[in-house]
Amino acid sequence: MDDGSKGNVNRLLKLADEVLSKPCMEHLPFMDKKPINENSSNKNRLDCFADLLVQEHNARNLYHSSVVNLKPSPGHLQLLS
Repeated sequence: MDDGSKGNVNRLLKLADEVLSKPCMEHLPFMDKKPINENSSNKNRLDCFADLLVQEHNARNLYHSSVVNLKPSPGHLQLLS
């Protein structure tokens, strides 16, 4: 059930801040974990990922090829369904 009460929203925001402030961990086989970087938090890694997504989006928009519509030649056969 959704709980949009002010108290629940504040609780969720507090939980999100706690998770984002934790060090970023690499998951290894057999349930082991190790820090990726001593100075890297989940928030820092998420910010880096978001920056990469924006760069990729901008690059795709910059080099997006335009669509070309071709008209069939006069002798072209068209199949009718």
